[in-house]
Amino acid sequence: ISAQPLPFSPKIRRLRERKWPQKMSIALGVICADGVILAADTRVVAGTVTRDIVKVHSTHTATGSYAMAYATNDGNAAATLITQLIADLDRDDPKSLAKVEEIVTNRMIVWASASGFHQPPDVQFVLAVSVNRIVGGGTALYFCEPPNTVLPHTETDDSQGYVSVGCGNEVTDPIYRTLFLKHGTARMKLREIAYLMYRAKKDNAAFCGGKTNAVLIKNGNSPPVWILPVDMAVAELNGGPL
Repeated sequence: ISAQPLPFSPKIRRLRERKWPQKMSIALGVICADGVILAADTRVVAGTVTRDIVKVHSTHTATGSYAMAYATNDGNAAATLITQLIADLDRDDPKSLAKVEEIVTNRMIVWASASGFHQPPDVQFVLAVSVNRIVGGGTALYFCEPPNTVLPHTETDDSQGYVSVGCGNEVTDPIYRTLFLKHGTARMKLREIAYLMYRAKKDNAAFCGGKTNAVLIKNGNSPPVWILPVDMAVAELNGGPL
């Protein structure tokens, strides 16, 4: 059988270098009698590479106190968004929860639109706010997702004052809603968070791990209160007690 020439010349394509997506881990927020507590692990997994980053950030202005904890497929994109959002809050120093929601929404829209025709990075974060004003102020917990989702969570709705983001919430959500009451002091809620983080790292060890960073946004206008990672580590090791 004689070989026949192909009617066209095939183009040899170079295979693209595979970009491994970073896996979401766990970040959560809980309302307590003293304010709102946010916490997140430090684990980021990109393919076969694991590294640790800080995913909880806070700021304090003349009128308010704020904290954000994120889970994302793109740590650099999330850090950029949070840095810009903190700069907006520092500059504008909003005098009401409604104004905070407006600032957060506007920043997320601008951030998402910077991606142009491309899908913006998958970023979700939990926001804790305390605005020290009698009219329009208060303490609040939000679930946020670009471009324009800013959803409040309270102790009186189905969330029971709890919200989480990242793949670890497959573990933490049913535990919280089954075992824990919606009312409690900061100390009590920190015990619960320690147990939730312990379970997320144990049951979803491929994507959740590292240290736990936690911060309390108190009612009124006190600076954010950071919990020492070593204290959270001891609490997780002992199954929750602080």
